[in-house]
Formats: sequence, C-alpha cells, structure tokens
Amino acid sequence: MACPREQASMRVMWSVILAVVLGSSSLPNTLVAPELPEQLVPREWLVLSATDRRGRRPFGPDAVFLRYLLDPRSTPPVSGEEVAPGELGHARVWTERNAGEDGRLPREDAAWAYTAVELSTGGVLMADLQGASRLFVNGVGFVGDVYGYGKRGVPVALRAGRNDLFISGLRGDPRLGLWRPPAVVFFGGWDSTAPDLVEGREGLVQLSALLVHASGETLAEPPRLVVQQGAGGARWERALPFPLAPLVLAKPPLAMAFADGADGRVTLAAGEGEPLTIDLPRVSPGDLRTETFRSSLDGSVQRFALRPATGARRVGLEMGLVLSLHGAGVACRNQAAAYGSYADLWIAAPTNRRPFGFDWQDWGRHDAYEVLAHALALSGAHSDRCYLTGHSMGGHGVWHLAANDPDRWAAIAPSAGWESFDSYGGRPDGELAELWQAADGASRTLRLIENLVGLPTFVLHGESDDNVPAGEARRMLAALEAAGGAPRSHLAEGRGHWWDGDAAVGADCLSWPGIFELFAARRRSAVPSEVSFTTIGPGVDAEHFGLRVEQLVHWGRPARARAGPLDERGVLPLELENVACLGLSTRWTLGLRRLAVDGVELEPPGGEGPLWLRLDGELWSVSRSAPPPEEKHSGRTGPFKRAFERRFLLVYATAGTQAEADTSLGRARRDALAWWYRANGHAWVVSDRDFLASASEHPERVSERNVILYGNADTNAAWDAVLPEACPVRARRGTLSIGERTWEGDDLACLFVYPRRGEERSLVGVQADSGIRGARLGYTFKTFVSGAGFPDLALVSARVLAEGDGGVLAAGWFDRAWGWTGGELERSRER
Repeated sequence: MACPREQASMRVMWSVILAVVLGSSSLPNTLVAPELPEQLVPREWLVLSATDRRGRRPFGPDAVFLRYLLDPRSTPPVSGEEVAPGELGHARVWTERNAGEDGRLPREDAAWAYTAVELSTGGVLMADLQGASRLFVNGVGFVGDVYGYGKRGVPVALRAGRNDLFISGLRGDPRLGLWRPPAVVFFGGWDSTAPDLVEGREGLVQLSALLVHASGETLAEPPRLVVQQGAGGARWERALPFPLAPLVLAKPPLAMAFADGADGRVTLAAGEGEPLTIDLPRVSPGDLRTETFRSSLDGSVQRFALRPATGARRVGLEMGLVLSLHGAGVACRNQAAAYGSYADLWIAAPTNRRPFGFDWQDWGRHDAYEVLAHALALSGAHSDRCYLTGHSMGGHGVWHLAANDPDRWAAIAPSAGWESFDSYGGRPDGELAELWQAADGASRTLRLIENLVGLPTFVLHGESDDNVPAGEARRMLAALEAAGGAPRSHLAEGRGHWWDGDAAVGADCLSWPGIFELFAARRRSAVPSEVSFTTIGPGVDAEHFGLRVEQLVHWGRPARARAGPLDERGVLPLELENVACLGLSTRWTLGLRRLAVDGVELEPPGGEGPLWLRLDGELWSVSRSAPPPEEKHSGRTGPFKRAFERRFLLVYATAGTQAEADTSLGRARRDALAWWYRANGHAWVVSDRDFLASASEHPERVSERNVILYGNADTNAAWDAVLPEACPVRARRGTLSIGERTWEGDDLACLFVYPRRGEERSLVGVQADSGIRGARLGYTFKTFVSGAGFPDLALVSARVLAEGDGGVLAAGWFDRAWGWTGGELERSRER
C-alpha cells in the first residue's frame, strides 16, 4: 500500500463522507468554493512513536518538529522513513496505520501522526480534531480538542494541490474531520457562556458565544453583532473594535439588560451566518444556578455555579461562603450540585477557566479569586467567613491557594488533593530544571508549608484512592505537624477517589461532617501581634495581614518577612530575608516609635499612613513613599506569564516580508486559539498597523492593556511604540541583543516581559525572533501549561529541539528597576 505522500488522488487518500449539509449553497457571503467537499475524514495515516519526553517545562526537545516543521520548506515523511533519536535515545520509523470506520486512529504507541490531502481548489474548512492538542496544516499551527469538549473545530486554509497535516499531543484515539463552514462569519453554537436568570432580579446579564471567521483574508470591516432579546424584545447592535484577522475565533463579551420576568431567549447574529439562539433558564432565588461575570484578565465572560444558603433571608443569621474547587474534567455546576444545602453557608464553584484549565494555578488561581469576589457580593457573606475546599485537582488547588495566601481564609479542607507537580506526576529533569521550577515557585507547596501552620485545616482522603494516592495526604499532614501545625484529618478506610455514603447531605468526599464542623467553628483571625510570611513574589501574593513584600533582592527566590510583636518601648522588630522593599499598613504603625530591622533600629518619619522600608545595597531607609511606578511592584511585575492579563492584545508583525508576516500571524493566532481552548478566553489578534491606527484614532481601544508582541524591530511596526528606549532587549533580523551582548542566527527566540511604554500598570510580553525559524520555534513553547515556569526572560535557539536546556542561551529576571545584569544564565552559542 502506498504511503499518504505517494497517493495520486483525493479518492485514494481520503474516505469522503457526505454529511448533513451544514450550509446551503444559496447562502450569500460564503467563502468555500463548490468544489470543496462538505465533510472529509482521513483514513490513511503515518504514525510515529515518541522521540522525546513530554512534561511540564517551558522548552523541551522535539525531534519531529525539528525535522519536519521548524523549516517550512522541509519535505513531509514517507512510510519507512527513520527519525533520528531524540531525548528518549531511540530512532523511530514512520509506519502506516488506518483509522477505523468512525474515523478514529488507534493511538497505541503513536505520539505523532501525518496525513495529506489533494484538493482541486483551495479554500477554508473547519478542522475538527478530537483527542489531540496540536494540529499543523501546511506548517501553520492550530489547536485540537484534546479533552473532547465537543468544540467542532477551527478554521484552516487549504490550498489547491497537496496539503500536509501533522497532529501530536495525543490523548486517546484521535479523530480529524474537516467540514464546510456555512458562512465567512458565523456564531458557533458549540461554545457559549451564559447565566441563569434569577426570579426577582433584574439588571445587566453577561454572556458570550464563539464567533468564527472562516476566511483567509483580514476582514477590515467585520459585520456588527446583533443581539435580540426574546420575540419582539429589545435589540442591540455592537461593532467590533478591531478587524477580524484571518482564520480567527473570538468570544467577545455581550451584555444586555434584563427586566424581571423578561423572555429568556437570546438570538445572536453576525453577517450572513445563521442566527444562534440561546435560552437562558429561569430559576428561583434559592436554586442552584449559574452566574457569569466579565473577567479582568482578558475581558471574557466566565461562569461559576452558586448554591444559596437556605437561611439567606433569615434576619440576624450571618452568612459564610465556601469556595469549592473542582477536579479535572468536572463542570463547576456538577461540583456545586454534589453538596447539600446549608442554612448559613453559600457554596460557590469556579471553573478554573475550563474543566481542565490550569490545575488552579496561574490563570486558574486568578479565576478562583475573581469568583470569590463576585460570590461575596451576591451572597452578602462576611469576608471573615470564607472557607476553601476542593477535590482531587481542586484539593491541590486548596493547598496551592492557601499556601500562597493564607490570611484570606478562615479554614481550608483539601479532599483527595495532591501536594505539587513534583510529587504527583513529576516534572522532567534537566540542566535548568531548578530555574524553571523556581519561576513556578508558587506551586512548590512544601516550601511554603510554614504559611499554613496557623490556618485551621481538615485533610480528607480515601485510603484506597487509586487516582491520587493517600500518601499525598500523609505527606502534607506530616509536613504541617513537623512545622508546628495541628491539622485535623480523616483517611477513610476502603474508600477510593470519589466516594459517598450516608454521613453527609451531599457527597461524603466533599461534604464530610468534620469539614463543615471546622468551618462552623472558625472565622478568619484578627490581625495577630506577630506574623511570619513567605512569598514567592509580589506578583503571586504581596500582602499578609498588612505586611507587604513589594520588591525582592533576588527575583525568582522566596522572600520571608517576620514582624512583631511591638515591645513596651514602641519598637517593632522585623526579620527580613530577600526583601528589598517592605510596606507596613496602619495596622502596624499604631503606637510605633522605632523599627528594628534585623537588629538595626530605624526612626520612622513623621506623619500618618503606611510606612515603606527600602534596601539599597546593605542600608535600609524608611519613608512614607511607595516604590516609584516605573519600578517593579505587585501591580506590574514578572514573570513572563503575567503579561497575559489586563485584557491583553496579540499584536503580530506585518512590516517585513510576506513570509515573515504570515509566520507572525500564525504564531499569534495559535496563541489566541490555545487561550480560547484552555481558558475559555478571548484575545484579539491585531496587526501592528491596525494597533498603531487604533492608538492614533481610538486610543481607548488599546490603552491600559497589556500587549503580546510578535516579531522584531525590523518586522513589527509597533515595537518602538510599546517598548521604552531603556529596554535592554533588541531583536532584529539575524541578531538578538540583551544589554551589551549579541547573538547571531535566524533561529533565535526570546520571551520577555517589560513595562509598556507610557503606561504605569501595563506590560508587554514579547515573543521576539531573529528570523522565521526563530518565530516558528515558538510553536513548541509551553506558555499556557501549568507547572511550566518561565522567568522574566528566556533566550533560546533551535538547539532546544535537540538538546533541551542545552539550547537556552540566556534566562533570568530583571532587577527592580527593570535592568538586566546577566540573569541566572548567559552563554554563547558555541560550546
């Protein structure tokens, strides 16, 4: 049998399935030529076993990408072709494998798969890839539905002639189907975020639905979005703020006012696409319900589930709030439904942005805190009665949130929770493993164990758990007790991962009586006279009971602060480690006469308000002034992942050659797709020219936003507009410089975060390159993978695809003035 590369016609290579017509040929504004089939499912593939390890690290070897995808001119594989040994040390051979009748390709030991298709005409189809995370179409990167959410695909451009398709990141048996989009712009009904309507409540309702742009050209004047409420109800129109880039998905937020009792049917329309109808269920005030809100991360609409307290209307009954974090793959509403109802406790279940999300780290942690704020406002619960619990991945989330922010919670209760990535699943070793894991230091729970000592804790775990071993619970209990804590626990004999019985009104593994007895007995502590706190950095958590660690001496390392008690002379003792700037709220300055910093006494200035201590060299000074806004501070700091906040824009390069512009667009669009899929997110993909035009004509559209910048100073026209002159990093065609040092080659990529020019709180996350190969290298970066830590800056060459950490040329953190003094690593290419 011939390999896919050698097939002569589409009839031989593909099994064409004629499906229900997805869009009538009479629809106007349709892009796809009549010659394109309505649905295709590939049957014949080449597969390859793993050449390299997978894992939670920012960069890693990838022999297949190096051989076939780094250079867009590379030839595709043929049957029997050998791929040189990768990290696993074994050469691999491409072998033929057929998909089943349902189109699913038996995975067995496959890590990569390749197929090709010959088309008589080019055009755009929707690529629905199930069971795999990465798709490359003629070298351009897209995402698959690896978790099987049923997202129906992403638009891809196919050319007349042969098209080469690779898939990787397999999870189960993958299936790839291609189908004709019904219009150039349309709403995809398979991904919407909408709330329930609560009887007796009126006001703005937030919802969103997936907007698909199935065209290979920029739509400079996209159609207005039309929102119709009910039959004959109110009607709104919304203009999009930016042109629609080719082949993008967007999930723009939509807000509308609902009066009590209004029709809950909403119809959305865009251009000539078929209108999408969403029915908003109506619930009573005491019912379990879905709420939505606008996220400050990206402006997207997010959901959470809320179970009201049964005594919510009882006069004089103080309300508390339980924030419950779900396990992997669990919907937030199912999480909340697994509880019974409590007279004085509301249950709020956030999403982690998606059911798998981010393991409650990074943007998942941010989602938990956004939901906490909204749930407190809706419930009226007392902020001193906030309790944190969760199951499985959510149990890890409890450890993670509480270890980094212990003063937020009155009590915590992890169930079936794992301690960290290093204890559960592990992370790859490597020359720079400590650097990457230090950049993800917030996930190293045991190194923050002292933060949990004073926090009331109940640990629940099934002794026979075959998913998360009970040893995870025992390890945390032993560590807490050794540090001086007194946690309560119940390790249930004979119980597995998820279990129930008759001990609680809800599922026993969530609603265990001991947990809620602890919650009933605890309120958040008043400000103690003596505190001790460890923080990974101000960007994760800066404040602990009014003690604020605002800057570090060595970024990327933990900082510790111990304060009090105030002695009879009015002297406040402070012990500080790796702290460069410390703030003291008025909680600590009442009655204060002097400060003793590591035994050295300082006299505070007169006046009122917070105090700030600053370390310069080896000398401390004290003032009433916070750090200047141009320096690092908790509101604007690294590491790199922090750039994906503040309604960030993805700005790609068009000032270079067409090939450079196409590559830059592909990278930005793939990041937008990954953000949508992993984070239920919304991020505009904007060209440099459109960004600059908006900055000039409609500055409100681009100001006070973070910017993710792709390309270099030669190819991206917005480079100097968003990066200040003082930025020590400069990328050009063929070179990349940091400070006084320059590296040469067209395969360099540098990720770094830096303050945005002319703004006090916004950041620029730069994905710089020295050429097309360097830009394409970014397809392999684990930017949105929890547990993969990125420092402020990392410079790599294509050697990472063969040598892993050996291809890293520079990495580390900027100092508090955003200067570069060599970081943790700088080295030449030739070694």
